[in-house]
This record gives sequence, structure tokens and C-alpha cells, in this order.
Amino acid sequence: MAEITIRRWNATAQCYREDLGKGISLDMILVSGGEFLMGSPEGEPERSKSEGPQHRVQVSSFLLGRYAVTYAQWNVVASMPRQRRAISTRQPLVSIKDTFEILEVETQKRSEVSGLSRVPYPSTSEGQSSLQAKLEDQPVTNVNWYEAQEFCERLTNRVNRSIACPQKPSGNMPAEPEPPHLSTLVLP
Repeated sequence: MAEITIRRWNATAQCYREDLGKGISLDMILVSGGEFLMGSPEGEPERSKSEGPQHRVQVSSFLLGRYAVTYAQWNVVASMPRQRRAISTRQPLVSIKDTFEILEVETQKRSEVSGLSRVPYPSTSEGQSSLQAKLEDQPVTNVNWYEAQEFCERLTNRVNRSIACPQKPSGNMPAEPEPPHLSTLVLP
């Protein structure tokens, strides 16, 4: 196996926050443009044909969503005027196990704050709203490529800047790429 070298350094990032409305915002980070060498060298062990030939790629500066798009962000944008296709709001899918884990962590936090060994979870309505808020901050799931494109178009219309989903800089993308998670990309 090839040896991997990891270099770490501290740097400061320029951040931008876009207000989506309804108390929800979208944090983005500036990614500076530059040039890099894409592909692996011909003599690299275990190299596949798809990794070459090496070539220089120039990338312009852009803003990238700091985190994956959450259910709360998705739902605010889904309620904006339709551009090309309908998209619906989403509700987080959560298993009973996940629900109990979230409630257990919340109860533990309350116990640590109060100094008591065990604090019962508050009233049902408060517990449910706390759980719902935590779930809405989770990354949105089950979004197809066309819905992601509509999300970006609606957001573009709202912020008056070009928004797109991040993609590999490749000419051989599949017809319907499915992103592992939905993030946002603001183009210059």
C-alpha cells in the first residue's frame, strides 16, 4: 500500500451567514481559488486508468455550506416559490432507539447542570419540542438530485447569487448523481 503523508496547519476561514427567514440561517465558508494537479502519477502503485492522465485544474473561489443542509433549512427553502418542480417539506425519520438516545443525553445534561444524580425529563410537550428541535438540526435525507437542484434554484432566487450542489469536476458524471449529503455551493 502507498504511504500517505498528512500535513496539518492552522488557518482562519472567512465565513458568511445567509438568513433564510423564520429564524433559520445557512453558514458558508469561503474556499479560495487556486490551481492543483488532478490525477495520480502513472507509476503510482494500485493506480487505475480513471485516475489519469494528470493535468492542472484551475478553480475559482467559491462559498461552500459549512454543514450539510438540515431539515429546518430544507423546510424553509421548500416553502419558497417553486422554480421548476415541486418539492415538499421533510420530517426527520428517527428510530425509537435514536429517540431514547437523544432523550437520555438530554436528561444526562440536565442532571449535570442541576448536580442531581437523576432529573426526570420535563413535561411531555417540552420534551417533544426539544426533541423536534434536535431532529430538525440533523442533515436532511432521502433527497434526490432533482430535488437538490430545485432547492438550489429556490435559494439562488432568494439570495440573488448563483447556488449549486457541489460536484466532482469531471466530464463523466452519471446522468442522475446522488450526492452523499446535500450541501450548498455559492458560485462567484
